[in-house]
Amino acid sequence: QVLTRSDCGTTVLFLIDIHHPRSDDQVFDDAAIRDVAVVLRQCTRKGDVVARLVGNEFAVLAAGLQPSSVGRFVRRFRTETSGKLSRRVDVGHVTASSGMTLGTLLRLADGRMYADGMRQT
Repeated sequence: QVLTRSDCGTTVLFLIDIHHPRSDDQVFDDAAIRDVAVVLRQCTRKGDVVARLVGNEFAVLAAGLQPSSVGRFVRRFRTETSGKLSRRVDVGHVTASSGMTLGTLLRLADGRMYADGMRQT
């Protein structure tokens, strides 16, 4: 599948990794998943695609974003999760350009999410 630029803004893929509070153990309980779901519901718009990828990793695919909205989403998500979770949150995002596949977006966003985590440790 090829993703293209929206007529009303850009398409952005956000990848989010939530860490266990005391280690890099990937234990993720049901309460934490519900808390992340609540925050994602608060931070996303109708029409954004939100998915739990695996355990502690989530994705948001948002079309029609203005460039200023990208940083605002990340800041809001971090603020909201810091009040609900005692866990480190890594966020990576990439803006789609014409002809990029979802696989390419995932790979690039994953690299940026990893880099975000390295900056926080």
